[in-house]
Amino acid sequence: MIDDHWVYANYSPAQETRNAMNHARLNSTTGGPWYESTGPCSPQVRDDVYNKYFKGKNNSEKRSIDIQNILIDVVPNHRKDFGSYRGYSMWGGELHNRIKIEFAKKYAQMYRSKRIRDKCIKEWVIDRLYRFPNGLRVPKLREEFYNNA
Repeated sequence: MIDDHWVYANYSPAQETRNAMNHARLNSTTGGPWYESTGPCSPQVRDDVYNKYFKGKNNSEKRSIDIQNILIDVVPNHRKDFGSYRGYSMWGGELHNRIKIEFAKKYAQMYRSKRIRDKCIKEWVIDRLYRFPNGLRVPKLREEFYNNA
């Protein structure tokens, strides 16, 4: 299966499926088919959620990276509660709904804090630049005003 140090960027769905099938065949104690004894890993679930709900939705490159980073937070590499491949294919929609709810909370929290931060910083920068009489831009503006008047 997957080591704990698995890196998401090096993930290959085909290779992981082959590894899972080989692992299930070699270590099967249930005697059932491989898709009932092994299940998807975290990167497979993240790819599945991203491709199903976010890919091709007119997302910018930055927003796609933000979405993928939040999905990594919501579905970390150590999470292994996805069940078997058969169960995931039948009841994956319920799991996706829980993941989407967690994603929405984190996404809203991230962008709310960015909006608040940007608003406060913008007000502070404008105040610092144009505060009369000791703003950083005031001497240059005063010079331009008197030279052009």
